[in-house]
Amino acid sequence: MIQQVTIQMTSARTYVLEGNKKCDQLNPKELMLLAGVTCAGMTAMAIMEKERVSPTRFELSISGELDTETVQSSSVFKSFRIVYNVQCECENDQMKVSRAINLAHDKHCGGVQMLRKIAPVADEIAIVNTK
Repeated sequence: MIQQVTIQMTSARTYVLEGNKKCDQLNPKELMLLAGVTCAGMTAMAIMEKERVSPTRFELSISGELDTETVQSSSVFKSFRIVYNVQCECENDQMKVSRAINLAHDKHCGGVQMLRKIAPVADEIAIVNTK
């Protein structure tokens, strides 16, 4: 079974769940995914800010494949996938955004590092510019 959580960055640089969901509507496996993807987003944004890049849109989605057909307390994740969707104002920012996400995903994000102790964590980056 696949569990998935999607978050979007707001103009106040906070993250909200897609579809106006609230945390108390998520099961424990989804909450774990939420923690990992929020950490990845916050870490990537911190690196982007140091590079003086401010994306106009930042959406992250994480999915995890469970080893059971239904969510159970004994279910264990077999794999994870994080998709980073970023919109920038100019083409020059694309390199900086890509670098920031790669650094966050591969090295600096503690949440992703913890997920890696459970199962492999793949990533996909989609960056578009508005000009």
